[in-house]
Amino acid sequence: MAGYLIAETNELGRVEWVWVHRRGQRSPKPVDKTKLTLSDLDGFEIHGASRKDFADWLRRDAGLHA
Repeated sequence: MAGYLIAETNELGRVEWVWVHRRGQRSPKPVDKTKLTLSDLDGFEIHGASRKDFADWLRRDAGLHA
């Protein structure tokens, strides 16, 4: 695994922000959406939301359609 992704959700459970903690890092950092793709999700442990919710967040906020 490359590390893990942590979702911050709103009161409705919708992913609003994502943090990434990569191997070797001391602490999580905000995700750079220009460097994360849907296929990258397979390489991370997912926390705070479902894999589908993370994918929906990427599509919605990063303009991804795949």
